[in-house]
Amino acid sequence: MVTRILTILISFAVVILQNASAQNSSAGLLRFNAGLAQGFMLTHESRPLFVDGFAEYFLDDKISIKGSCTQLIADRIEDGMLKSYTGVSFGMAWHAGNELNDFSIAMQPGVVYQCPGLIFINYVPEPKLAPSLMFTATYSLFFSDPFHFYISVSESNSFYRGAPNGNINTSWFSITGGLGWHLRFKK
Repeated sequence: MVTRILTILISFAVVILQNASAQNSSAGLLRFNAGLAQGFMLTHESRPLFVDGFAEYFLDDKISIKGSCTQLIADRIEDGMLKSYTGVSFGMAWHAGNELNDFSIAMQPGVVYQCPGLIFINYVPEPKLAPSLMFTATYSLFFSDPFHFYISVSESNSFYRGAPNGNINTSWFSITGGLGWHLRFKK
């Protein structure tokens, strides 16, 4: 069963990559995605819910520049790890696909303004800026102009520095998807 699934996935990837050379140019494409992202903390029992979005501009068929923003709106655990979290990141993405399908992998350094919800004896955490690094894999289905569907999996790595017991790992991964919007500046 597993071998059959892997064979189907590999065959699908080969067909997509073969069609990538026959695609219309993506250069000049600008797209926007926004949605709710269900997060899962990597080292804590916490499930934050984020509003996230990104804007992306294709420099050519394979490379784009991408800016992302993430805002914590709630945690699905009563005593959640994060009290507040706002992240902004900017980087590049590599793409493969055709005029209908787009697969991308992105790496985006950024900053987060965060505060953990942990309480320490004689210490109350204050919101602080910290560096972050986000990795994202996204699949987009361009079903019409100017709309597309997307699903994205992200991992954001950051630490809250200066807590009494050392740094607090505030890294998480999330899954999001929905309806996106795009327009072309070049044909």
